[in-house]
Amino acid sequence: MLRSIEQSRNRRLEQLRGQVDEYQGMLENSGLVGYAQEVLKETDQSCFVQTAKQLHVRIQKATESLRTFHPASDPCFDEFVLDTSREEMLLKELCFSG
Repeated sequence: MLRSIEQSRNRRLEQLRGQVDEYQGMLENSGLVGYAQEVLKETDQSCFVQTAKQLHVRIQKATESLRTFHPASDPCFDEFVLDTSREEMLLKELCFSG
């Protein structure tokens, strides 16, 4: 049973790592970070305001997509619940006197 739990945990971790890599790649490939860095370098105030507004819209869209995020794997291990109620009852009935 322990081996099954470890295999399930490893499978889930691998799925989540894949999802992290996917989102990291989306962030890097969207150029949002690079674009934000370039906007911060802008010295002309009117140009900065205009590009910052565009950046703000892109950031809003990106964060909106993250609000709908769902983990690739279920964090619950309900299928490995062990019912020990019978054993618990037997242990409570044990009598160690005479």
